[in-house]
Amino acid sequence: MRPPSTLSAVLVVAGVVLFAFPLVAPPQGPPDTVEYYVEDDFGDQSANPNLAYANFSENERRVFDAALANRNNTYVTDPENAPGRITPDREAITLYNVKYQNDYDALQVRRLSDPPSDTAVLGRFGSLLAGCIVACYGGYRALAN
Repeated sequence: MRPPSTLSAVLVVAGVVLFAFPLVAPPQGPPDTVEYYVEDDFGDQSANPNLAYANFSENERRVFDAALANRNNTYVTDPENAPGRITPDREAITLYNVKYQNDYDALQVRRLSDPPSDTAVLGRFGSLLAGCIVACYGGYRALAN
């Protein structure tokens, strides 16, 4: 039996590297976002917590006013810039009644976590599959000689 060739060793090493890449660097999803939606003249809905605009912090007023001023009544920001008191910690939807100018407006807060893109996942899967095939072929060549 001959010793394994250099090509077989290179194939095994390349296969292990290709196989290990997706395990070491998994695909990253886009950063979380927080969406604020305001529906004016909503009425007092007793099932939702009541908040008063007058008691809002500066940051809470900023996002409420930005959502109200936007044409489609939404405002999107990242969790780091979102006010902590009215922002859910994980992916969820929270509804509040906000007393604003003697009326109740609905404030819907959604924290969204999107999964990694299909392209990123398929690229990692392809690398995993190619690594397995190349390493197996290199091992086969080494043992077949």
